[in-house]
Amino acid sequence: MRRTICCLAWLLTPCAALATALPEVVLSPEDNLVLLSVVNDRDEPLVGVRAKVEPGLVPSGVTVVASEAIDVPAGSQADTKLGLAVYAGPEVEVAEFQLPVRLETASGDAWSFLFLVRLRSALPQSFELRPSAPNPFNPETSIAYRIGGGEAVRTSLRIYSSTGQLVRTLVDGVGSPGEHSVIWDGRDDRGQSVASGMYLYRLSAGQFVSTQRMMLAK
Repeated sequence: MRRTICCLAWLLTPCAALATALPEVVLSPEDNLVLLSVVNDRDEPLVGVRAKVEPGLVPSGVTVVASEAIDVPAGSQADTKLGLAVYAGPEVEVAEFQLPVRLETASGDAWSFLFLVRLRSALPQSFELRPSAPNPFNPETSIAYRIGGGEAVRTSLRIYSSTGQLVRTLVDGVGSPGEHSVIWDGRDDRGQSVASGMYLYRLSAGQFVSTQRMMLAK
């Protein structure tokens, strides 16, 4: 997992303003860890500093998991950063939201602040029909394709002979965004093995149409 690091040196004093501007991080499912760097300007150490996020203060579908508590020496920066892993479920509809974080110590001191989270979609934006593998093949081959955008679209994947006759319908329905793959076992829609030779496979997904070739070699 890659990390988005938010190294913000907030001064932990009882009355100090923690930030003059709202910090911002951009997160995705593969890059969802925020690291907080804590500076203590007190003359005494801070023990058991932990970050907390109240579940009711974040959008529905967002979960935040905090790391273990750390100690911050007096007048210095903690060697270990506080971590917040932000998980956004598929039902989350917002592209950005404010995340309220509360820092607490074992002795009961507490400080609150906000930062802005922007969510980068993990969904592919482009459509693609990939070469079948293996090719040539016998007895079966895998056909992979990608549906882009953020909405499901009418999708079909069909096999044709070199003369354009329909041989097999592998997919016919509504396809969701993301990566997909299907296996063709060298049989037609009646379950009969087809002859050796060149075959075409065509993906139609929304407005996207693409055709490629493959060879069945027996």
